[in-house]
Amino acid sequence: MSRDVYFVLRAGEDSHRAVQACAAAFAHAQTLETPITQCRAFGSARDARIQLQRPDLNCERARSRQEPYMDARRALVTINTGERCARRTSLNNAGTGFHTTKEYT
Repeated sequence: MSRDVYFVLRAGEDSHRAVQACAAAFAHAQTLETPITQCRAFGSARDARIQLQRPDLNCERARSRQEPYMDARRALVTINTGERCARRTSLNNAGTGFHTTKEYT
């Protein structure tokens, strides 16, 4: 079971920092009974709607994932460095251009 938090980035906002801040907002409640929390940052509301309608596409700009008992500093952060789904015309390139980092700040 997971809890997904979808949000749209402000103009010029750093997607990496935004998903880390989202993870920190839920960090205090992470226990064994807590579902996995995923924060998903989108460049536009259109991208978020496409993601909701087509979960097989990767429309988010960045994502953080927290497992139970994981603090926000150890959340797995994935950055989309490739083409956004809102501009895609086919599924052939879905899932390309993602880079995963682990932060210890």
